[in-house]
Amino acid sequence: MDFSLSLLAQEHHYKLESYVSVDSTNRVALAQAHEGKDRLWVVAEEQTSGRARRGRQWNSPKGDLYSSLLLTRNINPMNAAQLGFVAGVSLADAVTAFLRKNGITEDVIRLKWPNDMLLKGAKASGILLELERMSENSYALVIGIGVNIIHPFRDAPYPTEALINMGIAVDSATIFKLLSEYWALNYDLFLSPEGPEIIRKKWLDYAAHLGEELTITGNNQTISGIFSGLDDKFNCIITNDRGDEITVSAGDVHFGNVASSSAGR
Repeated sequence: MDFSLSLLAQEHHYKLESYVSVDSTNRVALAQAHEGKDRLWVVAEEQTSGRARRGRQWNSPKGDLYSSLLLTRNINPMNAAQLGFVAGVSLADAVTAFLRKNGITEDVIRLKWPNDMLLKGAKASGILLELERMSENSYALVIGIGVNIIHPFRDAPYPTEALINMGIAVDSATIFKLLSEYWALNYDLFLSPEGPEIIRKKWLDYAAHLGEELTITGNNQTISGIFSGLDDKFNCIITNDRGDEITVSAGDVHFGNVASSSAGR
């Protein structure tokens, strides 16, 4: 597969390493952090030990997109999680642009808090963030982005979908190039003074299940209520049956029959 960066990504000093097969693109990217790399995309045709959230394994056959972005400048625990939402918006923008270019104008792409992209209501992508402390004052962040191009994950405990089922020709290199373009645009936007609020609003424009009931589990607790939006730190806002607003920063999310207990790639 001939992977390449968009011209804008190249102009913004992003680099690319592509492989036929790796154990995990996130692991390769983290290793490069120790070599002083920054703004590095790692892409592979196949992963032999793909990772999901909480150390889970993820099926990674050839034909789908497996990519990771390494960032090391101005990364800290306070902004790292927010960059997952920049990635979600960038992926949604990229896939939407691809579909519209191919004549599909209906809104079939949605984002499910915190890190899934849905296609026609079923999971088609997951995003996995890994933060590593490099020294007392420096961190490396790897954002792993996997997309079902031709293989829905049949063994998942929730509905899955793949882009090929939209009935148009698609390959991982095309989606990756668009992703590199929209990431460069949205990351620059995020770094601007009003950027986080703009990204928050863009994410909400794609939001799945806004105003619907959800349950979040994690940290030995279960919280249920109505998904009411995101706060300025991109935490999930839940309105319980007493009308109280509760903010949640992480957890496994269940909207009806669509669960993300294995979210991420």
